[in-house]
Amino acid sequence: MSDAELLDESMELDDYAFGGHVHGQTLVMIEDVTFDPPDMVVVDRPLPRADGIRFGRDYRGGRTLTINMHVFGDHGPHGMSIVDDLAAVWTGDAARQLPGAVQTLRIRYAGRTRRVYGRSRRFAPVTLRTASSGWAPVVADFRTVDHYVYDDNEKVNEVAIVPPSGGGLIAPLVAPLTTLGVSYAPGEIVVEGTLPCFPVFVIKGPISLPTIDVIGEYRITLATTIRYDEFVIVDSRPWSRGIRLNGLYSIAGLLTPASPRLSQVRLTPGPHEVILSGLDETGTSSLTAAWRDVYTMF
Repeated sequence: MSDAELLDESMELDDYAFGGHVHGQTLVMIEDVTFDPPDMVVVDRPLPRADGIRFGRDYRGGRTLTINMHVFGDHGPHGMSIVDDLAAVWTGDAARQLPGAVQTLRIRYAGRTRRVYGRSRRFAPVTLRTASSGWAPVVADFRTVDHYVYDDNEKVNEVAIVPPSGGGLIAPLVAPLTTLGVSYAPGEIVVEGTLPCFPVFVIKGPISLPTIDVIGEYRITLATTIRYDEFVIVDSRPWSRGIRLNGLYSIAGLLTPASPRLSQVRLTPGPHEVILSGLDETGTSSLTAAWRDVYTMF
């Protein structure tokens, strides 16, 4: 997915940008974008032998974005070629045959760029009657994987582990006796947005019993050893949630019982302190935290 700067009132799907103004000419004009409310899954039950209901847990699903566009060309074939390009992108061939795979739709309005994740759905030219004059209205849908909107800029912070230089008592034993402790390098994560974000942690070895400690909130520990040439991704994002060695092999079963479920690994807006701990004699292991701020709307 491209991270290129978008023009105002434009979008990008699978590296194909459309909308906005290029040299004073609009080839694809985005007339309107409609946001359907997210699907709701509710577990409400009537009260037995009484008026009213008992509310259960509510869950929000994805939503549908409906995009109304006008395609302009110098003549009929030119305009229809642009429609064909859009239609080819909207097929979503790279994602639709892979279970769980998503596309990224980037949207820029009012000078800021945000993104949603999901899959392209309906794509339909409204009429071909006007195509001969170089103008064709098009309506397209994009189905999101959740009800969140994500900032386009990914924030990254790296935390290095600082192992002890030694251990035990220091000779000669002269009162008062002193010991060497373990020191770690904390990293500060400042989350903005209006909703908790989904962090992605990458642990680089060598380290045994690696532990990601978000101070005062939760601690994630893996009962394994990561070698010097290996890394583990702890991904809490809903569409790619998992723990993978070298980004490929699931090792979610090595999560210790005291660790939180990945669905609970969130970071609320505000500052957070993160520490990487574990057994590392080289002092070269590290933790990288990446996240995108989350919003309710664009």
